[in-house]
Amino acid sequence: MSLNLTQEQYESLKTKVLEEDFGNDWASPIERCNTLQDLLKHKSEAEVAYIYAYFVLKGRFPEGEEAIATHVGWSYYYAHDVVKGRFEKGEKVIATHAGWSYRYAHGVLKRRFPEGEKAIATSAQYACWYAMDIIKGRFPEGEEAIETDKDYLRFYNEIVLNK
Repeated sequence: MSLNLTQEQYESLKTKVLEEDFGNDWASPIERCNTLQDLLKHKSEAEVAYIYAYFVLKGRFPEGEEAIATHVGWSYYYAHDVVKGRFEKGEKVIATHAGWSYRYAHGVLKRRFPEGEKAIATSAQYACWYAMDIIKGRFPEGEEAIETDKDYLRFYNEIVLNK
């Protein structure tokens, strides 16, 4: 286990979860769990670290970043919601997934994400959107994938290539 919270930090997390409307997905396990170790039988370290950073600290949680960086979705949300900018530790895992790479480029970086372009290029949908929203022009690396989907190909030709 790489995530460590003191019992006081854990109690702060528990209180916040029970005060807020996190839904049964969080409320049920945290009501039954008296320690972080118990909670981690139900939730991933990455998710717990993100929730602690976002809802309790309302800011970065350096001690939890290693755990967050192991999960693509929580890395994106941490960058977007907590860091409000680039989260370098999470980029390696984000770059493995077309959708999350596109979201990271669009919603966090507001520019190209070269590390994620290989993954983006495998998806007709995200390659098309990346060309349109981020590059604002051709994305040759993604054209092979785009050509496999007639709707995205038409969209790419009309919007991106102006054909």
